[in-house]
Amino acid sequence: MSIQVDHLGIKPAIADWMKEFFSNKDHIFTFMEEYGSPVNVHNPDMFRHNVEEMTGFFKKFDLPVRIVLPRNACQLSRYNEIIAEHRINSLISNTEELSTCNSLHQATFAYQEKWTDEMMYQTVEHGLIAILDNEEDVERLNKIANKLEIEAKIGLRLSKFISKGNNKSVKAFTPNEAYNLISEKFGIELPYLQFCGFHIQVNEFCIWKKAQAIRHTLVITELLHRRGFKTNYIDIGDVFPVNYVAHQKDWDTLHKTIKKEAKAQVPFKGKTSLDKEGEENIQYPYFNKFPKETFFEKIIIQPFSAQELLFQAMRSRGIELITQPKRALFDQTSLSLAVITDVRKADQDHYQVTIAMSQDQLDNFQQHYKMEPLCIMKEENEQKPTKGYLFGLNSDTANAETKWMIDFPQIPTKGSLICFVNTSGHDFQSKGNEGFVKDIYIMEDQKQEWIHEPEITTA
Repeated sequence: MSIQVDHLGIKPAIADWMKEFFSNKDHIFTFMEEYGSPVNVHNPDMFRHNVEEMTGFFKKFDLPVRIVLPRNACQLSRYNEIIAEHRINSLISNTEELSTCNSLHQATFAYQEKWTDEMMYQTVEHGLIAILDNEEDVERLNKIANKLEIEAKIGLRLSKFISKGNNKSVKAFTPNEAYNLISEKFGIELPYLQFCGFHIQVNEFCIWKKAQAIRHTLVITELLHRRGFKTNYIDIGDVFPVNYVAHQKDWDTLHKTIKKEAKAQVPFKGKTSLDKEGEENIQYPYFNKFPKETFFEKIIIQPFSAQELLFQAMRSRGIELITQPKRALFDQTSLSLAVITDVRKADQDHYQVTIAMSQDQLDNFQQHYKMEPLCIMKEENEQKPTKGYLFGLNSDTANAETKWMIDFPQIPTKGSLICFVNTSGHDFQSKGNEGFVKDIYIMEDQKQEWIHEPEITTA
């Protein structure tokens, strides 16, 4: 059996509050003794900072902007308080999320890749905007709205703005298909549907492609306006790329490896997949020279016409801009910690390091995280740096097909900690993992000392 070894050595970008947290080792190890392993550590103050910085930034454009987050992105009570305070809306994907959002007055949009009748019924009954990507579902929604005798609100997903090599795998309408459907069937064959807006799907973080998609969508809105259809909003998706690594060269190294392994079809945990035509699916860029608000601004100041920039064109037409900046809002708000429970020699040059985390949880980190976790040594000495393989508690180390190798500042010891930095913006933290993971809030008090409290969970 051939064994694939993952070892990229890519160091994550680390927020100042994390560096300060790491500097007090006695507090960290006391903290872990109290809560056990593994834990997710969340900083609500950092989340609030990200939200307020972004909402303040939008004001400079005098343009109505609405922030939307997937409901499953945040299940933490303290974060939800901040979300509600700033009127951030939720995108839901199932009926359970809908019932939760109703209590918080947050739900606005609903989307399912494969819509169930129950989800459509509840979406119409609760007055949510159903985001649809094919004509069959549009007709189904019209029939359900007819039965309920309620006008259904609808938004259409748009993609394929450029004919060559753009989002072939995305399930969505082309701009022309959307225009023809609305102008020819809404109000006639589909009398129970109220068109609300468009949801642009451009997965690449390319300023030109994003701007071209908005420009094309605005043209469609003008054509629809002439036919009597008002476009209330344009959802431009995520246009706030986050720098998970601090330097361009680290991202170049990581991206090169990912593309190489994907093309070779090697079972590398961090690889992208290939679509049916052999083209690489889009990998999230871990570094962008124009991150977050800078990237957003460079898009919306692109020209729409000789007289207007894109944001001016939206503003003059009374079109609301919607964005889904999940990663940017959760950037640097959390970290995940696990205790080293066993260390033994794997071979002459490497160690086998077991941490108090299930192998399924560790596999999720290995597959999605891609950066090198840190090691917080319980006791430091003058030993030389070394390398070791990470394993979960229930791992079959003898038959592992893939080994995750990381760098250690010295020979690791039992009781030391493995730390995954900046994990909240990903979809793999805590809730999606097998086994229970504690969620702990950490904050600075008036004396600038760290205080912490557990998330209150309900059955």
